[in-house]
Amino acid sequence: MRKRMILNLCMVLTIILVAVCGVMAVGSVKGWFDDSVETGNTLTVTEKTGIAMIERNGIAYEVSEGTVVRQGDILYTKNASTLQIGDAEKSRISLDGNAEISIQAVGEALSVEVLKGDALIDARGMTGVTAITGDTNVSVDGAVASVSTQTGSSMVYVYSGSVTRTEGEAAIETEAGLVITIVANSDEVDITSLSANSLSDTQMTKLIKCGMDETFCFTEADLNKVRSDREAEKLKAQQALLAQKEAENQARAEAEKQAEEAKRAEEAKKAEEAKKQENSQKDTTSSESAATGGTSIESNTEDNTQPPASEEQPAPEPEPVIPEDTSLYCTIEIRCDTILDNMGNLTEGKEGYVPESGTILGTSAVAFTEGETVFDVLQRVCDSTGIQLEYSWTPMYDSYYIEGINHLYEFDCGNESGWMYKVNGWFPNYGCSSYDLQDGDTIVWCYTCNGLGADVGGGNF
Repeated sequence: MRKRMILNLCMVLTIILVAVCGVMAVGSVKGWFDDSVETGNTLTVTEKTGIAMIERNGIAYEVSEGTVVRQGDILYTKNASTLQIGDAEKSRISLDGNAEISIQAVGEALSVEVLKGDALIDARGMTGVTAITGDTNVSVDGAVASVSTQTGSSMVYVYSGSVTRTEGEAAIETEAGLVITIVANSDEVDITSLSANSLSDTQMTKLIKCGMDETFCFTEADLNKVRSDREAEKLKAQQALLAQKEAENQARAEAEKQAEEAKRAEEAKKAEEAKKQENSQKDTTSSESAATGGTSIESNTEDNTQPPASEEQPAPEPEPVIPEDTSLYCTIEIRCDTILDNMGNLTEGKEGYVPESGTILGTSAVAFTEGETVFDVLQRVCDSTGIQLEYSWTPMYDSYYIEGINHLYEFDCGNESGWMYKVNGWFPNYGCSSYDLQDGDTIVWCYTCNGLGADVGGGNF
């Protein structure tokens, strides 16, 4: 009995020891017991959206806010994700989606190798900061710059201060407002001017977020103007595409109408010819009857003739269908700007489907025919402009339910989130396929995040 108790005790201690060793191993990899946090010479993940990973000692796992970054770590982001890494003062490194970096040194000196994609490095007030792309080392002490590593070439955008790269024994300085293009496996280097128009939307977002000051080569107002102009161009392109599709649909409908009219005319012509032939046969029969004195010619004593069978009269032609009037117009807009204030609640991986302006489709005029509904117009507009749309039929309400637009679905941004529509400022309490449109109606589809529509002016239902 005593021997069994000792054996059980040993087994329990062994299990506890294995568990502790497992926790220590995982904690060591993930930095749970890293005392360097207290020294202030450390970097941590300050912000993350979407899916971002860290690879440490050959083990990869999803990174989270507060994760300590060590020398040798490889960090990378998935599509439409972002990652920010900083010290006690502010974020220092910002990654776009599909970017990858390797931390070569951290502490008194910071060395970051950009393996893929785009990384913004904010080294204002810092020394000993180096960015590596390919075979090129660039000192970014006190500067703000983006390093973009692509297949076959790399680019360094200098926004504030100056950067220095080494070529042989020479140190070459490049000031703010310039772009360095480095061709892989070559000594070719090209330096060109940098303008706000040459930046991507994500680059501009990162710059504004890092806090621009007077040392930058352009202002926040410059970037906002570029973004506003691009949004206007996007709206213009959407409306042009929508107008083209509408014209194509009308041309197709007109062609179908003309084909139907031609078919009806051909059928009417055939019916008229058949009628003329029938009348001609009747006239011939009447003439023969008159020639014999109104009696039939007998070949035998018995009358074997039968009266001519009357032919079936053709059915009367249906009245032509007059197409509905297409001179009715409404406007439609699709917005998800409420998500911008609730990005922390957004489902990971959905960030790329939220436009920076919050507008998926700007206000657009659309022609419709009498009897069409809000759903009909939404479906046609999304199909014409390439906006993803998913819906389902709900027999209980005898209407279609909009599940997702532009890959943004119900509950993607909280338990009370989803799509709602309003017409002329009013939120109907019934399905969109039950709302018959009137000329001049204004439709707005909006994504609600809180209050079951309270944040978009719909109140609680």
